[in-house]
Amino acid sequence: MAWEGVRCCQINALIFMMPKLDTPPKGLSNGAKDLGNGYIFLWKCARYPTLPDNDDIHHISALLLPGQPMPHIQKWSHLLLPNGQIACSLWREALKAPKQLHILHNIKFLLEENIHCGEVQYFTQVTIRTPDENWQFCTLAILKLYSKPDARLLELSFQVIPASKLLDDIIVIDVKDICSVIAMILKELTLPNSAQNEIYFCMVEKPGLDISDLRVPYTPRVRVLVRVRAWCGEDTSTLPNWIKSMIWHCELKIRPTKPPNLD
Repeated sequence: MAWEGVRCCQINALIFMMPKLDTPPKGLSNGAKDLGNGYIFLWKCARYPTLPDNDDIHHISALLLPGQPMPHIQKWSHLLLPNGQIACSLWREALKAPKQLHILHNIKFLLEENIHCGEVQYFTQVTIRTPDENWQFCTLAILKLYSKPDARLLELSFQVIPASKLLDDIIVIDVKDICSVIAMILKELTLPNSAQNEIYFCMVEKPGLDISDLRVPYTPRVRVLVRVRAWCGEDTSTLPNWIKSMIWHCELKIRPTKPPNLD
């Protein structure tokens, strides 16, 4: 029975780290809309199409050809991603009581080949006329951007604490540029270049998914090393022998070093 419990824990850990190993559900749920490539709109959606919000009209009109009138849109609240995560939107989350709030409306996405973070306002589809007089659907996410992480804090924390601020900038992206759902933890911090406490959002990603490099390239050995260094600092004299050995093996490919004294 003990081995059965160990095996169940191992399987649960693998499924948690790699959702693709889990058996996907058969078919779509009621009201879902398949967008292709593993992206699926999930219920709820607005009952009637309406004009976009005043703050969003300017950004959506940039996708239209000159002379094309602003189309009515239907808002969607949830998006299923290929990795199995479900991205929510502030449009529906803001209506929930605090005890029922999941806070799953923060996402990581690609913009001009760079990783950015944003808060989803809502998802929608827009009918756009192409230059050859045809029509096509553009599936969009309306976002509020987070600022770039504080560079100094990111360096001092060995890329462990990416602290950003929520901006008022609204952008429109294709939903297929969304990489994953992330958590943005509200935290009061005193940054190295400031003497005052300020409110920041610290990004946390789900274990097992691709971890952002945030413009700092790391090899796997360096990634392990910086995580360990962030935890223990430079003084390793009080660490267990197996951790000393791991640090030495990680540094072996980075700079010449002698084996640690494990006596």
